Amino acid sequence: MEFKPYIYKLPTFKDILSAKKVVVIGEDVSTLTPVISYFFKAKYKEGNKISDDKQVFYVGNNLKNLKKFFPKVLKNMEDIKPILDEETIVLYSSYTNKGSIAFEFGKKLGKFYKDTGSKVIILPYQTNAIGQLNNLKISHYLPEVFKFIEEGKIKNLIISGEDVFDYIDKNYLETILSKLNNLVVLSPFESKLTNLANVSIGTNLWLEESGTFEGFFGKRKNKAPLRENFSEKKIIGSLINMCKYTPKSVREINSKFSFYNFDRFINLNFEIYDFSYFSKYSNNLNNWKEKKQLAYVKNETIK
Repeated sequence: MEFKPYIYKLPTFKDILSAKKVVVIGEDVSTLTPVISYFFKAKYKEGNKISDDKQVFYVGNNLKNLKKFFPKVLKNMEDIKPILDEETIVLYSSYTNKGSIAFEFGKKLGKFYKDTGSKVIILPYQTNAIGQLNNLKISHYLPEVFKFIEEGKIKNLIISGEDVFDYIDKNYLETILSKLNNLVVLSPFESKLTNLANVSIGTNLWLEESGTFEGFFGKRKNKAPLRENFSEKKIIGSLINMCKYTPKSVREINSKFSFYNFDRFINLNFEIYDFSYFSKYSNNLNNWKEKKQLAYVKNETIK
């Protein structure tokens, strides 16, 4: 199960508009990425109809807001084969499956595309995830990093970006990180991770740098909205330059590696309020989420 880099070409906005059927697999995309569900209904521009209502199918066990489109619920993946054709869009939320399961699932989606001509849209919830996947050089599988820490091969670690506690079992991760000599965390927020760190470095809330984003409208140029006071790239570069020798993780880049099952991954349960790493630190959104959950519990109790 060797990993080979592959450039994933995201279907365009026009492909979504022209589709007559939508197959949603896994998580409810109207909860995870609600904007895309707007295109399930007929769309108009300047009074002219530019797309029709789409027939919606769902394969999974977490149907939520998608119910309003009255989808036909299918029991398993094999049931969608007769539906697939060149006028069908397949939407897959990528955060549920991990390890070898995700790897094999990806191959199955690729086979759907090759055999039927159906467009496949992989929907990570992270901002510009498609652009990152197509441009970042991934050298290590995350569980391998933990393995190297356990074996004493990695003694110092720099972490930036999302909170890894959102993906890995809390007790296991705390045990692994405690084995490090130094943990450096770059984050705009105080979190479990920053509290465990030997050094926490605050960054701007606006982390964007000048570059590009990849999405349904293709690759678009982006300009940093604010002056870069604390560029993560520059900070990490400075830290590496201060090392007495080139770190093993930089010196020995793996050209290939395998995805395998890892029992310390945790499954996330996303709601519309959790659309980004930043939203989880918003008091307004968290209060809204609590009110909606309390209203749901109250409604179920009355039933």
